Amino acid sequence: MVTLKEIKRFQVYDKKNGHCWWCGKAIAWSNYGIVGAKGAWEIDHSNPRSNGGSDNLRNLVPACVNCNRTKSDMVLKQKQYIPEMRHLS
Repeated sequence: MVTLKEIKRFQVYDKKNGHCWWCGKAIAWSNYGIVGAKGAWEIDHSNPRSNGGSDNLRNLVPACVNCNRTKSDMVLKQKQYIPEMRHLS
């Protein structure tokens, strides 16, 4: 049985057809939350919760672990360059 949480995760994953929202790197559905795995990814809050962002689907984007951890709680526009995110180019 597919849970609502899995459906929401797929909706986030599908926003960029299996690619990181920030750098465009391919991510693997099966490696959600598995840090160190090829194509590992997490759900990122475009507008961080610490900045008043919500868990609404509009605020959630798929992000490779590197982008999500580097972005931290910064508010960014898609493809905005951050020197620490050198793999974005």
